[in-house]
Amino acid sequence: MLLRASSKLIIVLGIYLSVSACSGIDSSDSASDGVDRSGTLNAQVASNIVRNFVVPTYEQFVNSASALKTAIDTSCTGSSTEDAWNTAMSDWQATLFYSVGPTAPTSVVSDGAIARIYTISQHNINNANAIDNAVNTLKLDPNYSIPRIESNFIRGLDALEYLLFVNPGDVDRCNYAKLVVNELQENANIAVNSWTANTNAGISSFLTAQDSASIAQVRPFFNIIIEQTDKNLKDTKLGNATKLSNNSGCGNTHACPELVEHRLAQSSYASLKANLNSLKDIFTGGSGQGFDDIFAEAEQSAASDAFVANIDKAIASIDAQGAESLFTQLAAIETNAQGSDCQVTANPNSTSTSPAPCAIYREVKALSDFLKTDFAAVVNLDVPSASTGDGD
Repeated sequence: MLLRASSKLIIVLGIYLSVSACSGIDSSDSASDGVDRSGTLNAQVASNIVRNFVVPTYEQFVNSASALKTAIDTSCTGSSTEDAWNTAMSDWQATLFYSVGPTAPTSVVSDGAIARIYTISQHNINNANAIDNAVNTLKLDPNYSIPRIESNFIRGLDALEYLLFVNPGDVDRCNYAKLVVNELQENANIAVNSWTANTNAGISSFLTAQDSASIAQVRPFFNIIIEQTDKNLKDTKLGNATKLSNNSGCGNTHACPELVEHRLAQSSYASLKANLNSLKDIFTGGSGQGFDDIFAEAEQSAASDAFVANIDKAIASIDAQGAESLFTQLAAIETNAQGSDCQVTANPNSTSTSPAPCAIYREVKALSDFLKTDFAAVVNLDVPSASTGDGD
């Protein structure tokens, strides 16, 4: 049975605070595991993640955005263009846990470029109409450019999914796709430059950020790991569509396939897998230092090893689906009235693999639960308010 970090840490913390009071040690720079790290390990973890994962991942997206532009400039139709979109989307999904510092959604430096690249969306009739209107506007005015204040649904990878996977042979739609991909490439460059311009000024600024606690340098990653896993992967990408979250927002009885990400491209699982691979990278730090080293220092390696194994388990479950898409699986659940089976499979104690989306939800929820409990206890930070008390 997995030892819960919080139980051990409470005992250690009591001993540590007693020693600190007698020795004069300042506990403000120490984690609740009783180890006085003085920020050194936190800084090393943050530096490794930024330099070896964050920036290279954004740079990879620049390359795939450029390849997508080349493909669309050549032709909006055909498997090569669709493959180029899928590659670009997968590379962008890999940045999910890296929206910190200059590429954080609220950052002034990125000037909204991140939001203009992609927003997790479903292609409902309103979004489709907005893109169609933009296509017609360009047809009437060849000098038209996408206004910065316009909805993000008519730009970026969102719009390109609709343009490339629905009637891509239409000349006017293809012309608009070319306009969209030009902006996409510009925003990809903005994202990278926000970190690397002026001799890596963005990197230096992020890594030297200070506040009253040495934990400051890993806090942005801690927050985004929990928020994205809980609200994005668990709820938005899986929970809403399977009706297993509390806010599905759909009137269907058993499942909501219309809420699936990439409903048109049928690549929901590929994006979820890219997200999980990035979660593993940011937690382990690859061959460098990651959050698992913080667990090791707290003598909680068994817990971190189990977490990584559970990430691998979720990825393997996705791989096991082969060519089957999340959309078609959820449509079958709704049509065949398998809702009760889904609830049973999603139970934390279940080992069932069917229906598959419900089993994958169970595995992702286990990751989210760990992050909000053991992870938060070991790293010694409060769970972001947006991820507390969701009840599912």
